[in-house]
Amino acid sequence: MIGLNEKGWFLLLVIILVFAVVLILPPVFLHLFPQAKILFALLMIFTIWGTVRMYLGDSVLTLIISGILAYLIVFKYLYLASSIYVFQLLLMVGFSSIVFFGVANVLSRH
Repeated sequence: MIGLNEKGWFLLLVIILVFAVVLILPPVFLHLFPQAKILFALLMIFTIWGTVRMYLGDSVLTLIISGILAYLIVFKYLYLASSIYVFQLLLMVGFSSIVFFGVANVLSRH
């Protein structure tokens, strides 16, 4: 069991609630603003195509796999993909801030 006092449990609850709200916001935003839905779909299609092209090169297989992934991620599960995309961005920003903080501390000692 985690040894937290009342403030620690409250902070943990607040963090979980903030993450839940942040993960619910992208689908709500895409539902309320159709233009944002189109822009996010285009962003995801180009991201999928670029990633598949980077791994497989320019070939017919790249177009087939990109088309299958675009159908699944963009057209079938767009709201889920938007939440996962925002969560990934938050994780990357958090990880990079930890790295920058560590580098700044190491450099400040010298």
